[in-house]
Amino acid sequence: MNAKYLSKELQIIWELAKPYKISFFLLFFCVTVISLISVIYPYLLGMMINEMIYHRNMQFFMVAGLVYVVLFLGERLMHFIQSNIWTYLSTKFLFDIRKKVFNKIITSKAKTLADSNTGDVISIINRDTSMFMDLIHMNIFHMFNILVRFILSIVFVSAINDTLVILMLIVIPTSIYISSYYSKKQKLIFSEYRDLYGSFISWVYEMLNGIREIQLLASENTVRRSFTKKLMEILRLQNSTYYTEFISERTIVLVSLFSDLSLYVVSGILIIKGELTVGGFIAAIEYFNKANFALKNLNEASMRIGNNLSSVKKISKLLSLQTETERITCRDIGIKQGHIEYIDVSFGYNEKIILDNINLTISQGEKMAIVGESGAGKSTLVSLITRLYTPTKGVIKIDGTDISQCSLKSLRRAIGVVQQEVVLFDGTIKDNLLLARPKSTEREILDACEQSYAMGFIRKLPDGLNTIIGKSGLNLSGGQKQRIAIARIILKNPKILIFDEATSALDYEAEKAIQAAWDRLSKNRTSIIIAHRLTTILNSDKVAVINNGKIVSCDHHLKLINECEYYQQLFHKQYLGVKACAI
Repeated sequence: MNAKYLSKELQIIWELAKPYKISFFLLFFCVTVISLISVIYPYLLGMMINEMIYHRNMQFFMVAGLVYVVLFLGERLMHFIQSNIWTYLSTKFLFDIRKKVFNKIITSKAKTLADSNTGDVISIINRDTSMFMDLIHMNIFHMFNILVRFILSIVFVSAINDTLVILMLIVIPTSIYISSYYSKKQKLIFSEYRDLYGSFISWVYEMLNGIREIQLLASENTVRRSFTKKLMEILRLQNSTYYTEFISERTIVLVSLFSDLSLYVVSGILIIKGELTVGGFIAAIEYFNKANFALKNLNEASMRIGNNLSSVKKISKLLSLQTETERITCRDIGIKQGHIEYIDVSFGYNEKIILDNINLTISQGEKMAIVGESGAGKSTLVSLITRLYTPTKGVIKIDGTDISQCSLKSLRRAIGVVQQEVVLFDGTIKDNLLLARPKSTEREILDACEQSYAMGFIRKLPDGLNTIIGKSGLNLSGGQKQRIAIARIILKNPKILIFDEATSALDYEAEKAIQAAWDRLSKNRTSIIIAHRLTTILNSDKVAVINNGKIVSCDHHLKLINECEYYQQLFHKQYLGVKACAI
C-alpha cells in the first residue's frame, strides 16, 4: 500500500475522529494499561513458582498473590471503562459519520450526483460506514494492543533467557511475511468484489423500480437469468476470498505448531543445562502463546485492513464531492416580481456545449413555453435558474439581481418546480405535501388539493390524505401524481413556476384537470413550461424555440408559425402526432 494513499486515508480518519479525541485518548489509555497488565501476569507467575520451588518462600508467594489480585481487578476496571467508551463511540460516532455522508449527498452538485452510482451510494451509507468503525476498532486499537503485547512479550522473554528470544525472532518474521503475502492477495480480491457488489446492488435497485415494465414486457426470465449470472460472479469472488482466508489460517496454525515444538525442545535442553528455571519455562510458554495469539490476530487484522481501507477510500471520495457552495457575501433574495433575464449564458461539461450564448427575457407574470427537440437543452435551461447547474459563462438575473449572489435557500424557496417525472416518496399523501411547507395546517392542505383538482380522487381513496402511496407513488397514476405535485407547489406559494410537462399520454380528464390546475396556479406568476402539448403552446404568452443549445426565436405562437421555419416544422410534427421529434 503506497504511503500517499495511506496518509490520505489516515487524514480522513483523523478529521472524522477529531470531535471525539478525548474519548479516543481514554480508549488508548485503557488499551495500553490492559496490555501492560496482561504481559506482567506470566512473569509474576514465574517468579511465584520459582520462589516456592527453589526457596520455599511462602511470604513472597502471598504478597505476589495479592499483587496478582490487584492487577486482575485493575484490568477488569479498565475493560469496563473501555467497553463503555466503545459502546458510546460505536453509536454516536457511527451516527455522525452516516449523518455527515448523507449531508454531503444532499448538498452535492446535481452533475456530481448524476455521475454517481445509486447502489454504490447506498452501500457507502449502510456498509462502508460500519467498516469504517471496524477499521478503528480492529485495525487501529486492536493492532495497537497486539503490538504492545508482542513487544513486551519479547522484552520479558529476554529477561528470562536470550536463547528463547532468538527463537522467537526466527519464528515471528516468517509469520509476518506469510501474513503480509495473503493480506495483499485478499485485498485485490476484495476490491474487485466490492466494486462488483456495488454494481449489483444498483442493478437490483433499478430492476425493482422497473418491475412493472419488466412484467409488461414479459421479460421475467431474461431478468432472472441476468440476476443469476451476476449473483454467481459475486459468489465466485466470495469463494476466492474465503479460500484465501482458509489457506492463510491453516498456514498460521502450522507456524504456531512449529513454534510450540521448538519452544519445548529448546526449553528442555536449557533446563537440563541449568540455564532456565521451571518458573521461567512456564512464563516463556505463556509469552510464546501470547506472541502466537498476537500473530494470529495480527494476520486477521492485516487481512481486514485492506477491506476496511477500501471502505474509507470510498467514504473519502464521497466526502470530497463538489457541493453547492455559495459565497459568504450571498444574501437572501426577496423576489417580488419574478422578472427573469438570461444574459449571454452558456453551459457545458466535458468539452460538450449544452447551451450557447443564451439571451432571453421573461417578464413578470409572463407564461413562457420552451420548445425544441429532445436534447436541445430545454431542461438544462430551466435548471440553471434554480442553480442546480452553474453557467460556464454569462449571468442570470431575477428582478435585476444576479442569482449567483443569492443564497440557495432563498432562491429555491421562491421557485416552484413540477418535474416531468414527478418525485413522490414512500409514505402518505399528506407527508409528501408537507415537504413543501412542514407547518401547513389541515385547512391549507385541503385548499391546495382543491385548487390542484386532486381532492376528487383523494376523497375516493380509503384513507384520504393519509393513504400510503407506495415507493415513488407506485399506487397512483401519472395524472394523480402530477396533481399532488401541483398541490405541493401551491403550499409552497412561489413567485416563479417551472413545469416540465410529462411526455407520457394522459387520459382526457386527467390532462384537462392538470391544465386547469396549472392555469390557476400560474395566474399572476412568472411561469416557464417545457412544452410537449399543443394546448400548452397556445395558452402561453410567448414561445422560446431552442435548437442545438441556441435560442432560434422567441415570440408569440402566431408570429412564429408564420415567420420561423424551424418552429413550423416542430409545430406540424406535434400537430400531426409524429413522435420522433415531438415538441
